[in-house]
This record gives sequence, structure tokens and C-alpha cells, in this order.
Amino acid sequence: MCSGATMEEIEQKLQEYKDTHNGKDFMCDVSTKTIEDICQLLQCQLEDLIEWKVDLKPELAYETRFKE
Repeated sequence: MCSGATMEEIEQKLQEYKDTHNGKDFMCDVSTKTIEDICQLLQCQLEDLIEWKVDLKPELAYETRFKE
């Protein structure tokens, strides 16, 4: 997707994806090894690359699901 593309082209492709997928952001699965390799190449920490937020659902909590 990004090979040889300018930032403007990448942003346009991401917007096109979002427009054709009900407003969803582009996502892909990567291994922790790939993330480590990127961090090594850029000499940065994971927190410098991504922000991780989990939409917590109390009904999925262990205590809720396996109450005796």
C-alpha cells in the first residue's frame, strides 16, 4: 500500500478505504516481531508508535461470566 507512495497518496488511499468501508479506519494484523523490528529500526518504544485503548465491556468480565 505504501511502496513508493508520497504521504499525500497514502492519506488519499486511507481516506478512500474509510469512505468505502463505512467510516472504519484501515487496520491490519501484525506480529509482535514486526512491531519490535519497526521499533529497532526507528529506535523508539511501542508507545511512540501506537495508542492502545480497549472498550471495556463489564458483561465480558470473568467475575460476571463465571459467577456461582
